[in-house]
Amino acid sequence: MIICVMCQRILKRKRLLLYFLGLCLLVALFFRAENFHHKSSVEGVKKSEPYYAKISSQRLSSGKVAERLEERRRRMLEVCRHGNVSIITSDAASRFIFPTATSPTVLYCPVPAVASMYLRKLIAAANHLREAVNWKDRFHVRDVSEGYDKAVMFLFAREPYSRIFAAYVSKLWVPNQEFWRAAGGPIIGTVREDPPISDLACGHDVTFAELVRYVIVNAERGKRVHGIFTPVYQRCEVCHYNYDYIGHMETFSEDAAYILDTINVRVPADFEGLEDRDHAIVEDYVFQTYVTLAGDKGKCVDKYRLLLRVWRALQIRGSIIFSMRFPLPWKETFKLKRYELEILLTDAIQKSADVFAVQARKFDESERLSRRDLVTRSRVLQRKMALASAWSTVPMADRVKVRYLFDNEFKMFGYDPFLEEVFSQKVRVDIDIFDLATV
Repeated sequence: MIICVMCQRILKRKRLLLYFLGLCLLVALFFRAENFHHKSSVEGVKKSEPYYAKISSQRLSSGKVAERLEERRRRMLEVCRHGNVSIITSDAASRFIFPTATSPTVLYCPVPAVASMYLRKLIAAANHLREAVNWKDRFHVRDVSEGYDKAVMFLFAREPYSRIFAAYVSKLWVPNQEFWRAAGGPIIGTVREDPPISDLACGHDVTFAELVRYVIVNAERGKRVHGIFTPVYQRCEVCHYNYDYIGHMETFSEDAAYILDTINVRVPADFEGLEDRDHAIVEDYVFQTYVTLAGDKGKCVDKYRLLLRVWRALQIRGSIIFSMRFPLPWKETFKLKRYELEILLTDAIQKSADVFAVQARKFDESERLSRRDLVTRSRVLQRKMALASAWSTVPMADRVKVRYLFDNEFKMFGYDPFLEEVFSQKVRVDIDIFDLATV
């Protein structure tokens, strides 16, 4: 009898234990399911997060951006009404592109050295194209002489001194044999006295000061310069067409986000931001370098100097810190392959970002900035240093002439005509960016 009672108690305890274990298992499965659901939801948000929600880490509200864009539009119209701005009816219309393949009522005027290629690739991604190619077939506007006043039109401007310098770096400093022959030779022929035929044929060694002089001379003679050096207001004929939005390179992320959202251009969430294009820039520079080498065959410039130019170009744009020297001696570059150069440059950019972050943190009193913001701040400072160094090579008389030449541009887009990096004697310039011996 006693044995039976003991057995019943043991069985009862086992049942309770089994019930308890079963309950724990159900609770665990429930929380696992909830966690999986939450994780899936978060991943879903990340995948569907619009491009305009991530391209600026410190965005203004859409209302503030709208006010800023409207103020720019009003300023532009005021200068067009009361300023001495000539209306140039040329082939400017042929430069417009459609931001969307199905909406010809939206027109964009791309301006060289103002993120135009980036915007083209972005628009291509929005239209599910693999590359920003075939613009004349898919997006090129052949005639907007009728109906353009009903279209939504936008462009992006840039501080003129910076745009001239950026155009010089991308077209005349970085290896670009096609542009050297098309524009470098004519520039040399315009500003140099009795240049050798080899200089005219190569066009590879135009200095920044010579480019500035070329722009001035052609303006004084009433001749047009290459479109990349033409003032934005002339290139896009802002007083002839009714522009709705004027974006600025200096506030690109916020402006682009608002404009693209307004015209319903939806870009994949994984599309890289403007400040995240180091890899694309490296690929482009390396490609241009080896194309130039293949076409030049040592007639105009040697490989080592081209590599030094590329290294310096990445320093000018703030990707590689100035204190980091090109690591390879002359002889080791003879057999350097394309992919090896890409690895070398990418590694230098990553190491520079680490140094930039550490340096900027020393001056971050709030200690609230992210690593990304710290790196961006350091890059901006280095770009300003490069800009000051470049303009210091230009005679003051020519700087003043550029100021008058782009007077309408300064007034129309609200830029400072007496930019500190160009005119102030207080700006300290510790480096000659065009001296390859310092690379």
